[in-house]
Amino acid sequence: MKVPGIRITALVSVWFLFMSSGLLHATQPQRLAADRPGFAWGTHTVTPGSFYLETGFQYSFFNDSHFSNYSSVPVFNLRIGIVNNLELFVSWDGWDIYHQRNENGINTDNHDLNLPLLGVKYKLVTAEYFTFTLLGLLEGNDDEGSFTVDPSLALLWDYSLTDNLELFGMAQAGTISASSGSEMSYSFAVGVGFPIAEKIEAFAEYFNMYNSISKKIYHGNEVGILFFLNDNIQLDVFGGYSYGKHWPHYLGAGFSQRF
Repeated sequence: MKVPGIRITALVSVWFLFMSSGLLHATQPQRLAADRPGFAWGTHTVTPGSFYLETGFQYSFFNDSHFSNYSSVPVFNLRIGIVNNLELFVSWDGWDIYHQRNENGINTDNHDLNLPLLGVKYKLVTAEYFTFTLLGLLEGNDDEGSFTVDPSLALLWDYSLTDNLELFGMAQAGTISASSGSEMSYSFAVGVGFPIAEKIEAFAEYFNMYNSISKKIYHGNEVGILFFLNDNIQLDVFGGYSYGKHWPHYLGAGFSQRF
C-alpha cells in the first residue's frame, strides 16, 4: 500500500535538492535579454523563477503588386525559466491581416490565423567570451485542412569581440510539411550587436532560408534598435530588407518585460 504523504515528502525533498544544488537558481543578468527583434534566436536562457513577456507587430510589404501586403499582430513570445540553463517558451505570430483592394479601390482584408510554436532552449556552454545554446522547436502546420507538427533543431552562439561589440548567429535544420510531402528546411544567420548610448543598443544581421524541394534561397538583412526604459523593460523598432521580389520587406516595433 502506497502512502501519499511519503510521495509528497519525496517530491519536496527532490525540490530542495534542486534548490540546494543550484539547478533552480542562476545569476540573473543585470538587464533582460529578449529574443526579439531579429531573425536569430538569442543564446540567453531565462533564469529559473522568472519569465519574459515579449510582444509587438510587423508590417510586411512587397515590391511586386501581384502580392498583398499584410500585418502580423500580435507577434507574441512567452518564455519561462525551468531550471538553470533551461527555458521553455511559446511563440505565436497572431493573425496575418492582408491589405487588399478590389477594382473599385475598396479594402477587402482577409485574415489568416497562425498556429503557435513550442520551443525549448538549453545552454550548452558559457565561457568568458562566448556562449553556445541548443534550440528545439515544434511548429504546428495546417495545410489544406491537414494538421502536422514540424520539428527543428538549431545551434545558437555569440562571441564578444570587445566590451562593446558582439557577434552572434544561428544554424538551424528542420522539416516543413506540405501537400506534396515533407521537405527539409535550413536557416542560417550571422550578425553584430553594439551599444550606441547607455540605454540604447543596435544590431544588424544577415539571414537566409533554403528548402530541399523548391531549391530556392530566401535571404535578407535586418537592423534594429533597442531602447531600455530600465533593466526589466525593452522597447524596439526594426526593419528588414529581402532580396528578390517574391519575398517581403518588413517594419515593426515591440515591447518586452522581465517579471
